Amino acid sequence: MRYDPAKSYPHPVRRPGSSDYPDAEFQVDITSDRRRGSTELLVRAKFELSDPDLRALVDAGKALYVLRVLASRTHLREAITSSTPEIEKVFDEGLLHGRVVFSPFLVACDSLRSFAAAGWHSDYRSLRFDIDAGSVLAEDEPKEYWIDTAEDAPIGSIFKVQPPTDASLDQGIWRCRLNEQKLILEVPDYERFVSARERVKDTADVQYLMNAVYLPALVWVLQEADRGEEEYGDLRWYRSLNARLDDTAGCGKLGAKGADRLKDAQRLLHAPFGRMPVVAEVDAV
Repeated sequence: MRYDPAKSYPHPVRRPGSSDYPDAEFQVDITSDRRRGSTELLVRAKFELSDPDLRALVDAGKALYVLRVLASRTHLREAITSSTPEIEKVFDEGLLHGRVVFSPFLVACDSLRSFAAAGWHSDYRSLRFDIDAGSVLAEDEPKEYWIDTAEDAPIGSIFKVQPPTDASLDQGIWRCRLNEQKLILEVPDYERFVSARERVKDTADVQYLMNAVYLPALVWVLQEADRGEEEYGDLRWYRSLNARLDDTAGCGKLGAKGADRLKDAQRLLHAPFGRMPVVAEVDAV
């Protein structure tokens, strides 16, 4: 269920974009820490609730903080409840994978009869509401995370070569697309390219492909990614690339000011220029 700011409730609810509680806050800070090499995840949620009448319900055991977790790929749906404003939960490896949505709520755990709150909008202050157990009293916008092992993947795994999706590419001209989980290299003569790559992959000649295709593509990707976190930040290639930069001495993470992306790309690819046979042979003479 996606968050709908226009959803109607039968009683006032504190939520973003609503004036039901004009001066109250209900905000939740969610952080996660994934164990490297695994999808095991530690999730922490810290709830901030400012309305005194709603806080009194929690103190009286009539309302609970709730973090709903939805992972459609692993068919997990769980509601974590707490009487304190901090939730901490470890999800074992395999329970979460792919897109995971964390939705924070304050929920009535007891029936509330003739309930009223001083912080309601003036339109409601003369009213009283009967609120059933399980009803939402406050909600914050859901937070989405991608849970996988992208940060552990080698640099080569972020690229995918495929034929062009349209006829606009001239013969001999390739392009790179950024808007999928992998970086897509579209090459017009796909079959010949793949054949050539297979022939040289275990030889020093593979460095010619590294310099002619993968190096310029990586330089361009780094420059685009530096100013595109909002657009690309959730994509697998972006997170993998950021982790590789963080692990490589002398490289700045994506978005770093003044980073030399030509040098960084060569470091990530282990200096392919110097490993081309025509260069390495001259050095060996």
